[in-house]
Amino acid sequence: MQSNKTSYYFLILAILSLLLGMFFGLFSGVQYIVPDFLKENLSFSQLRELHVSLVVGWIIMAATGGVYYYIGKEAEGNLAKPRLQKVHLILFAFTGHAIFISLFTNNMGGREYMSFPPFLYFPIILGWVLFAI
Repeated sequence: MQSNKTSYYFLILAILSLLLGMFFGLFSGVQYIVPDFLKENLSFSQLRELHVSLVVGWIIMAATGGVYYYIGKEAEGNLAKPRLQKVHLILFAFTGHAIFISLFTNNMGGREYMSFPPFLYFPIILGWVLFAI
């Protein structure tokens, strides 16, 4: 039986996202109590959006990695379209990186949650289509 490495990569990205989300949540909490903390480099709204986006990303990537793991286990390593999993992973990794950079540089779309630029929704939707296939 082959191992499904893509599921492990999703889980590794999920753990990294969780750790970064915790740090940005901690920093935003400190900045809420001490308003001058990191204010010159990152505003509270940036820290909060980075925290929310990373924690939501953690949930989604961990669930996706878990589904890929169990599907691969049931299929005994003989998945029908393993390349689509890799494309899905690459698409989510690059989109997540672009979201992180856009929020870090204060390039926000103006919405309450998921405030990254709207054009980044398209690769996310494409990733979910690949996941469904």
